[in-house]
Amino acid sequence: MVFSFYSVLMAVLSSGILIGILYPIRKKSYFAKKFGYICIVIMYLLCLLRIFVPIGFPFTVGISKRGIYSDICDVLCFNKFQIGNYEFVIAEALFAVWVLVAFVKIGKFLLEYRSTVKVLSMFPEKKDAQCRHILQRIFKETGKQHDVTVFYSKGIHMPMGMGIRKWRIYLPKQEYTDKELYYILLHEYTHFLNGDLFVKVLSYFFCCVFWWNPMVYFIKKDLDKSLEMKCDLSIVEKLSLTESADYLQTIVESLRAACGKNQFSGVRYSVSLGNAKNDELTERFRIVAENKKNVKKNKKFIICWFIVFSVVWVMSYSVLLIPMYEAPIEEIEDVPGAVQFTPDDSFILYENEEYYFVIEVDGKTIQHKISCKEIDEFEECDIEIRGRKKDEKSESSIFNFIFKFADDIM
Repeated sequence: MVFSFYSVLMAVLSSGILIGILYPIRKKSYFAKKFGYICIVIMYLLCLLRIFVPIGFPFTVGISKRGIYSDICDVLCFNKFQIGNYEFVIAEALFAVWVLVAFVKIGKFLLEYRSTVKVLSMFPEKKDAQCRHILQRIFKETGKQHDVTVFYSKGIHMPMGMGIRKWRIYLPKQEYTDKELYYILLHEYTHFLNGDLFVKVLSYFFCCVFWWNPMVYFIKKDLDKSLEMKCDLSIVEKLSLTESADYLQTIVESLRAACGKNQFSGVRYSVSLGNAKNDELTERFRIVAENKKNVKKNKKFIICWFIVFSVVWVMSYSVLLIPMYEAPIEEIEDVPGAVQFTPDDSFILYENEEYYFVIEVDGKTIQHKISCKEIDEFEECDIEIRGRKKDEKSESSIFNFIFKFADDIM
């Protein structure tokens, strides 16, 4: 496995292609109904993984590219600069900045998260009979019971859940009907059961590491939406049409109550009821309404699409774009006895099942026997091969020939 500047560029390019494939299709309601948001979240995580593992494997094949790509790589990787006694290239400087800023962002993230948990732990716990009764109802209906603590505070304007090991739900300090409290707690508890908080924190961590890559922020933003829709569908699939309408109404009223108020900073590390933007709410309502039509997921469709996406994902590791440059003429001319040849003054002669390289040097015709393994490189240089059938092929390394030929003419 090889980590290089080119593998990082390939990771950025590949992730862009994968997102370009996934995002437009994710926006189609038919795809969401047939495929399911669990699979969509998994594919977004694969996109993040592709960025996080920018390496080349033994099976990776390098593809040489000339032009702008080579020019950019030349500036970044080969133009040397010097500060004092230290010599470096731009790519090394960029890598140092990348690592330094990533460490700062990760450190800031960990400190903020720790500070947020510390502040939230000071909020009073909600231990009233109404809350205990509703939690017991949720445990019974989901068939999964996990210790969860409910807190409330005037400093919180939107219900949210935090904690990967210790599950905590934080509510605005206000009066709730049994129905409202049930749907709010059910929503947050479903987030915990689905592991959505871990995914959200992981995506935030990726943003800290790959802070320079806009694709990571795009994935995080759409991943947050997908997590909310996945949570909604997990809940409403067990509800009647009337209950689904009540659930959505509770979500809307909670979001409207929080709209325009300064949100607690810790909300970025939590799972909440979602975003109050009209377009996002409209999409969530549409997905829930269409889901109630009992559209069955097509397993063959899911498997086929997963295979296609996985093949594209694996293929992104199978190739690596590398710059291609012409050999510096001064280095060629410094080789003792080296001769420059062109298709106009040289050719390959195939005679009596043997190959000969023929070239005019200073008015003299020089003929040098070569092996059949040295032919393909000459063909790439447009050197004519005379006397050979068109379907005959061979493998070669022209560089071995150059030095043998130099020895012959010296």
